[in-house]
Amino acid sequence: MSDVERIFSNKNWDEYVEVLTRHNVLSDIYFDSGFLDADANLQNGEYEIYFLENEQKYFIYPYIKVPFTFGNRTLFDLISPYGYAGPISNDRFFFNYAEKKFIEYTRKDENIVTEFVRYHYLYGERQKFSVEINNEKNRDIVTLNLQNPWDSLFKNDFSPTARNLVRKMENQGFNFEIDDKFQNIDDFIALYYGNMKHASAADFYYFPKDFFYKLKDNLPGKMILAHIKKDNEIYCSSLFFLHSGIVTYYLSGRDIQFSQIPSNYLILSSMVKWSEENGFKLFNFGGGRSTQVDDNLLKFKQHFSKNTTPYFTGKRVHNIALINEIREDFISRKGIEEFQRKRHLLQFYR
Repeated sequence: MSDVERIFSNKNWDEYVEVLTRHNVLSDIYFDSGFLDADANLQNGEYEIYFLENEQKYFIYPYIKVPFTFGNRTLFDLISPYGYAGPISNDRFFFNYAEKKFIEYTRKDENIVTEFVRYHYLYGERQKFSVEINNEKNRDIVTLNLQNPWDSLFKNDFSPTARNLVRKMENQGFNFEIDDKFQNIDDFIALYYGNMKHASAADFYYFPKDFFYKLKDNLPGKMILAHIKKDNEIYCSSLFFLHSGIVTYYLSGRDIQFSQIPSNYLILSSMVKWSEENGFKLFNFGGGRSTQVDDNLLKFKQHFSKNTTPYFTGKRVHNIALINEIREDFISRKGIEEFQRKRHLLQFYR
């Protein structure tokens, strides 16, 4: 059987997801057309999925094709969607072969400049690109295997601090609620923005309201909103993705007026319990805000699981002549000091 190469950029991709799932090829939320559509809109680009098949060996790679203007030309960068996507395959040797085919496809377009890859955390240690690419560990993320019953998870995986705070909040009358109709999505957005402001977060993390609404509309049954409430007051809200047995902790917001109340402990504990009871297999808490092992957010998430998984990124230049032109233009306009400050970024010109 010869190779079958396809480039997907619309919802016809969903038909293949079911086939791939039957052949034990991961289909996490980051490979869902609804999520890709929302993320592409956020990044002002269009998504593509490079797909290669040969005798039930599969290679899948979703990315956003993001345009930018240089002189009188429209150029493109390839960027993984925000999260943990990256290339995946159900065969390690086919993965290496497919990478070469993907590069052949990509370099037919001389307007593609660079590629930034966010590898999937379940595959990243053994399935990374190897051709003309710089791969590096970005950070650790926290995951929890949900195969054990809730009582065992709570007793053996949660830290004593987490268990004590959860019991205390439950005794004080705080309640966990699932809001699968997104009736309080505007409250969540307000809490999220408040937290970003309080943390002096970069502009990138101030996702526009339309992005949240698009996720809600694009992912029916694949995303839920949860709250911690008491006396009809929302103390904490979080968005979670639900896909292919994986629950992903995506975004969260707490009422900073009540920062001394550990509502984030209760919402994650309750969501883990809900996930186990509803048959999910893995809980992805994500990582910290930085690459540091003592990152406060990472340390908080480790209260719920002892298991950490390395997460990798990759940087590749497809058109060296163009990147050199862009670098020279950047330096001439903004100076060598500004370039030195940003040179660690693959797409320093964005």
